[in-house]
Formats: sequence, C-alpha cells, structure tokens
Amino acid sequence: MLLALDIGNTRLKWGLHDGRDWLQRSHNIHDLAAVAATLTAQPDRLIVSNVSSTFPDEVWLQRFGHLPHKTVHATHSQCGVHNSYQPAQQLGSDRWAALIGARNLGAGTALIINAGTALTVDALHQGKFMGGTITPGYRLMRDALAQHTRLPHAYTAGPVVQFPHTTAEAIDNGCLNALLGSIARMHTHLAQQTSIQPTLWLSGGDAPRLAPHLNARLEEHLVLHGLYCIAQELFN
Repeated sequence: MLLALDIGNTRLKWGLHDGRDWLQRSHNIHDLAAVAATLTAQPDRLIVSNVSSTFPDEVWLQRFGHLPHKTVHATHSQCGVHNSYQPAQQLGSDRWAALIGARNLGAGTALIINAGTALTVDALHQGKFMGGTITPGYRLMRDALAQHTRLPHAYTAGPVVQFPHTTAEAIDNGCLNALLGSIARMHTHLAQQTSIQPTLWLSGGDAPRLAPHLNARLEEHLVLHGLYCIAQELFN
C-alpha cells in the first residue's frame, strides 16, 4: 500500500494506491495530521515530492518517517523519460513526476502544464524532456500587482473579455492572457522543433481557470501518477 505525497508551495496533494488503483486522492493546505486521520487503510511505503519553501522534510518525516520511504529527485533518466535539464537534478521533483506521469499515460509530443503557485510549461518529445518555462501563477501575478502598485487589492476572477473596461477586469484578464501567451509560445516552439502539433496536458489548482481557453487534457493528479510510477522503480 503506497502513500504518495506531493508537497507544493501552496497545497499538499496526496494519494493512497493499493497496487491496482488509487483508493484515495485529495489535497489540503499542508495538514499531514488530516491526511493520517483520513486514510482508509494503512500504507506500508511512502514516496514524497517536496518543492515547498516553507514545509521542511522534517515535518513529514516526523509524521510518516517510520514507513520505508523514498524522496524524489530528478535524474538523467527514469521511468522512460530522459532529462535534458542542466544540471538534471535542478529540475523540480514535481515537474519531473508530472513528465513521467504524462509519459506513462501515453503522452508523445506534448506540453505538460502545471498551473499552481507558478505556471510551469514543460516540453516532452518521444520520452525526452526538452526543457520548459516557469512563470508566476495566476494568483501570484495578481498578488504582486496588489503588493507593488496602488491597484485595487480586492478582486475576483470574472468573465473573460477582449477589451477590459474596469481595473478589476484589466488585472484579471491581463494575468490570464500572460499565462495563455506563455503556453502558446511554447506550443509554437515545440511544433517548429518537432514538426508535430503537441498535445496539452493540464493540471494544478488553477487548471480550471485555464482549461476553457485550451484544448487540453485535464489530469488533476498527474504528479501523483508520476510518483506512483517512480515508486514502482525505486522500491523494486
């Protein structure tokens, strides 16, 4: 029974896998006690990806360190994916797991997009990670404007409009357009490089905000799936 933890900057995503399928998958705001209380079966193995700047490894080790465990770090090659990052280990473990998860689920030439605290757009071609970009995420962009300008602090996501008529619309649509533009440029680059139209794979907390504007496959638990694939290799 495998417990997978995907510890991001904002959320903790977790799943319990019995070797055939996920028994549970959920997320919370970095609350391991809630995870332990919610488990419907006791895990006997643990795999962890931790990219949080505020959630040290000692915290999950204190709660689950008694289990045989593995922490994920990007390597030159793993689970059928080859890494062209320089150096390879500098690639975030969540991005690495998402690439492996997408490849395992059948991604060929694709952009692997994670819309979370940051937007990452990673290019995959025939099992090779070509490279990718990191952009401040939707909320981070809006928070930065609120913090560093005199623009309004209180606004919510509204309708998408081509020509915003209010400051709130201008901020909301400007941030959204920046993210979509980043994806579009990477799509163009990968298509030109490979002569193949890439598919889009989308995950992350802000995926629902981007999904209506992209012809993308929505995979909410892409990192968890990659962690399961990595665990199969590391524990065997």
